[in-house]
Amino acid sequence: MDDKNKILEDMESINLGNLNTIEFDLVLPRMGEHGSMISWISSDTRFLKRNGKVIQPRHGMGKRVVTLTGVFELGSYKMTKEYTVTIMEENDSFEVRDLMPIIVHAQVNETFYLPNSAVITTANDLKLSHTIDWEGKEACCFEEPGIYQIRGHLLQSNFPVSAKIIVHRTYQKPLLYKERNCISCEGNVALLPSSFLQAMRRKVDALCEIDDDQMLYNFRMNAQLDLHNAQPMIGWDTVDSKLRGHTTGHYLSALALCYRETKEKKILNKIQYMIEELGKCQDAISHIEGYHEGYLGGIEESQYDALENFAHYPEIWAPYYSLHKILAGLLDCYQYTYIEKAKQIAERLGKWVVNRLSDIDKASLKRMWGIYIAGEYGGMNESLAQLYQLTGDIRFLQTAMKFDNDRLMVPLQQDVDALCWIHVNQHIPQVIGALKIFEGSHQEKYYTIAKRFWDFVVEAHTYTNGSIGEGEIFHEPYAIASMIDDNTGETCASYNMLKLTKELFSYEPKVKYMDYYERCMVNHILATQIQDIPEASTYFFPLEPGSKKSYTDENSCCHGTGLENHFKYSEAIYFANKDDVYINLFVSSVLNFDKQDVSVDMKVKEECPEDIHIKFIGAKKCKLHIRVPYWHRGDILVTINGVLQKTIIEDGYIVMDQLWENTEIHVQYHCSYFIEETPDRSDIISIHYGPYVLAVISQSQEYIQYQIQDIEKQISKQPQELKFYDLVNRVELLPLFQIDQHSYHVYVKKG
Repeated sequence: MDDKNKILEDMESINLGNLNTIEFDLVLPRMGEHGSMISWISSDTRFLKRNGKVIQPRHGMGKRVVTLTGVFELGSYKMTKEYTVTIMEENDSFEVRDLMPIIVHAQVNETFYLPNSAVITTANDLKLSHTIDWEGKEACCFEEPGIYQIRGHLLQSNFPVSAKIIVHRTYQKPLLYKERNCISCEGNVALLPSSFLQAMRRKVDALCEIDDDQMLYNFRMNAQLDLHNAQPMIGWDTVDSKLRGHTTGHYLSALALCYRETKEKKILNKIQYMIEELGKCQDAISHIEGYHEGYLGGIEESQYDALENFAHYPEIWAPYYSLHKILAGLLDCYQYTYIEKAKQIAERLGKWVVNRLSDIDKASLKRMWGIYIAGEYGGMNESLAQLYQLTGDIRFLQTAMKFDNDRLMVPLQQDVDALCWIHVNQHIPQVIGALKIFEGSHQEKYYTIAKRFWDFVVEAHTYTNGSIGEGEIFHEPYAIASMIDDNTGETCASYNMLKLTKELFSYEPKVKYMDYYERCMVNHILATQIQDIPEASTYFFPLEPGSKKSYTDENSCCHGTGLENHFKYSEAIYFANKDDVYINLFVSSVLNFDKQDVSVDMKVKEECPEDIHIKFIGAKKCKLHIRVPYWHRGDILVTINGVLQKTIIEDGYIVMDQLWENTEIHVQYHCSYFIEETPDRSDIISIHYGPYVLAVISQSQEYIQYQIQDIEKQISKQPQELKFYDLVNRVELLPLFQIDQHSYHVYVKKG
């Protein structure tokens, strides 16, 4: 290589980690692998020094976005590369006003652990989850029944804490024997022509172009196997990244989901190749010094050693997060292809986790999971609970419970929204895992945690398009207008919220779950793809005035979930049990559900989403439930075989129970225009047409003053198209999923 290409290689290989939520000094290399000399320039040395030292803004000043420029020089060549660094403000030096009582029930002669977090109320009325120092007394055991008290204090504070311990002669944790009410008809649904099918087909093409050997690069390197002349991975999976391997896990899941949807032979061949080669890597790694039987990963096992010694980022990144993606990918491959080898590899890897955590006390585990970034573990609890369901080995379920995170779960058990200042996507998968643990254990607390979390998030932390989080962080409840910027709506968070929503619906088929699902799927997930670059997806979904979507294919977390997202559109359209079929989402599709001997053919024009045509074929009587969407206004017209029907609505669904073979159903809703105010500022609004969030097309970086006279009359829609024009404000509007390279305003200011 000449000097120029050496610089380009060095620029590609440099990985500074996740720069979106920085609270610590950066490690800035001074020389590249190919000899480039590197110097660094900061756009704001008040917060980021040229040597990587970070000075966080004081609490109340807000985060700071700094441009860090790397200057690469070799020979006569000099080139630059910019990195965007988001530096978080310092935590509040808050005054504690109150603390929720801590009551623990226990049984005599059984060791239990005190919660390591408590819900505090600050002087300015914030509810926060804060760590407790029990002064080494986390593990407790009492020989006699009675009421005891243990004292401690809040970490980094002298504020006193006490726990009331009620010791029973016999005590059983409350159980809830709640079974699933219905199941998703996923795998039995074929999408018909629509924007959803187009997005899926683009992603099929992108998957087919991915080099499997490149996806295996880090695993083969770790296993000391031949690299098959593959190119190294980029982004968060470069050879010097401490998260390498996570994208390969997402790739496995994407392939599995793609095969479920398409049954394409080429995709199955890729799955078979990946599974076979990963099996070889697992076999080889198990014989290398420093590794233990069953381990499989793109990172060294020593990262897990460091976590057990409470190492922080960037010494390590998030080893169990990366591991979860691999384990989840293997389980997805087995679920949708029944390749036994995938299950065998997953089971060996699961046993490695069981053995790894078996001798670590609970207090240390809680401390590990509480370490920011380094302790992030994705949905390890979910995957282990899945392994229990597959194998019946109770050790997997017991180990899944070892991932319980008190900072998240204690407030939820007390029915308190204390999500403020915690990382969004670090915690949603933990809640999904709690629900999966409930499925195996029936312990009531896990179901309660999942339900309350969903309610808090959707009620108080969700933007108008269904997305969540600003700068990857939860903020105060109902703080929406005050948190509108370019780092809103992490795509990973919506991916996981939809997954949680679907799971909760299967237990309780409530219309609120599918109202949220539709809003988020249509206005965030479908809008994350760029038409000309099918392999790319969004990380954040910017909502500030004059935003433009920014796309990436650098193997970030959101690129990983982006590989999967567009194969999941069929998952929540239909649910069923032995007596009922639910139509939840109005996406043109065909359901052939052999378990029920039911067929549904649904056609919906996107430009006319209120007009639903359904052909229902059932060999036996069953009750059909058709969701009444949140955006409907006025009367509903329903005909069966051309005959007008009396509309019966139960729990937010049109209900029909007199259906026969070849029943033709037509449902006519009213697709109206309406506005939604933000909860913290009534003058900041979003504009909607039926299920679609409409964005104003404008390059202005100030809020548009939006005059509202009669919203139904002032907006004109082009026939047979989703293009809109406001005659009063003289602006063009488009649904978010149709915006590609436009500058847009999701929120406007009421004039």
